[in-house]
Parts: sequence; structure tokens; C-alpha cells
Amino acid sequence: RFAFKVRFSYLKPEGQLALFERYFASFGVTLSPEDRERLLGVRDLAPGDFKVVLQQLAYGGVRDAAALIGALEAEARSRADRAGRVVKGLSD
Repeated sequence: RFAFKVRFSYLKPEGQLALFERYFASFGVTLSPEDRERLLGVRDLAPGDFKVVLQQLAYGGVRDAAALIGALEAEARSRADRAGRVVKGLSD
């Protein structure tokens, strides 16, 4: 048993914007109003999604807002595709 019970949830819109700024501003990436709306339309983003996209960027990934948001959308979509799957041996 754990001493503390912690509930993790997905980012709220202000968290999505804050992490985008924190992770990608140093690369000179800024959000246009259209990019901002698109980012806010991505459901169920977690802080780890931003880290994965940042790591992809470090390996020569694209450096514009639209492509970064596309990568975040792909991360959220891949998690949704895996939802409900049970890994054998871990559920027993």
C-alpha cells in the first residue's frame, strides 16, 4: 500500500499553453492564434506528451508550431488507441 493517494489527470487548457511555452519557446516557436486554438482542441494531453515531442525535436524534428501540435495530437491519439488494453501478466 502507498502512504499517499495521488490522482493524476490530464492538463487543463492553461497547462497545455504553459507547457508549450516552457518546452518550445527556447527553440523560437510561437503560437499564432490559429495554432493556439488547435492546441487547445487537443484532448487528454499529459506532461509526458510534451516531453516526448521535445525529445523528438532534439533529434532533428521539425521546429514549427503546426508540426509540434501535430506531434502532440499523435501522442494523445496513440494513448487513446491503447486505452483498455491489458498487458498479460500485469493484470493477474
